[in-house]
Amino acid sequence: MDWKTLFPDFKQFTMKQAKDFMESQSADAWQLIDVRQPGEYNRGHIAGCISLPLMDLLDGKGDLAPNKPTLSIV
Repeated sequence: MDWKTLFPDFKQFTMKQAKDFMESQSADAWQLIDVRQPGEYNRGHIAGCISLPLMDLLDGKGDLAPNKPTLSIV
């Protein structure tokens, strides 16, 4: 199964596009999640990022704001 099947509204961005988006909005206007496993997240992540492993996301865990754009690191 791929991202487009799991998340039909999924849009892929380059790192520059994501950076430009985050810099053009106030920090409380969007949310950034990292769906990698905890060990990968602990080896390095973007400051302010929410660690939410993919399986937890799929199980409905996590406290994401449905009205905010969500960028994810995969």
